[in-house]
Amino acid sequence: RIIRCGGCAKWYEVAWFRLSINAYKDVYNLVREIDPRDSRCNQCFLREHGLVAFRRHLIAFARSLMLDALDRARFQVLYGWEQLRNDFCLPFGDFANYWAEYGRSIVSDFPIQGENLFTGPFPTIHQLDELSRRYTLFKIFIERIYQGLRPVRQTILDSRSNEEVMSTVMRSWFRIWYEDYHLYDRTYRRLLDQLKWIEEHEEEVVSYALEVDPWGPESYHLEAEVEEER
Repeated sequence: RIIRCGGCAKWYEVAWFRLSINAYKDVYNLVREIDPRDSRCNQCFLREHGLVAFRRHLIAFARSLMLDALDRARFQVLYGWEQLRNDFCLPFGDFANYWAEYGRSIVSDFPIQGENLFTGPFPTIHQLDELSRRYTLFKIFIERIYQGLRPVRQTILDSRSNEEVMSTVMRSWFRIWYEDYHLYDRTYRRLLDQLKWIEEHEEEVVSYALEVDPWGPESYHLEAEVEEER
């Protein structure tokens, strides 16, 4: 998706304009247009406002994109856990019969607190490691169910066979989560690393945005202008 710069009148990819995350999505998905009078490409914004202001806007833009991606990755990692907690903990959950033997070690004292897993602080690496450990336990549990594991004491209200239970649990969306969990986990970890890199390498981010080799002789040195601004 390209839009026109109100400064140099050239057309550039939308990522050159440091929009808010909502405006960026709207423009990228053809939901709205940006008035050229209000838009400046990276080079024009730099010429009009200086390097320090450009860095501030650019890093904020980059962080907003990464945080939005992290939010979506968090949902992919956690949405199956929300279902598992219900399946094990609720009286009529699909795995309620297995709480004592398996459920307690998989979902009790859950490392992410709160009723809603998708709000609040982003999960830390330590929390991801703990979720990964619990996911391994859950995989062992699923493998044993498929091998014919039965509850020690089957309830009168739930006399379904293992096949019937699993056909209910392994709905299409949950099967995707179960089979691709490690992919979601790796994606989230990679995004965390990228966000940290952006925050620790502002000069390199600016150089990349201006199509300059950040380690070359023409790289932009932010410290000098920061000193001048002070």
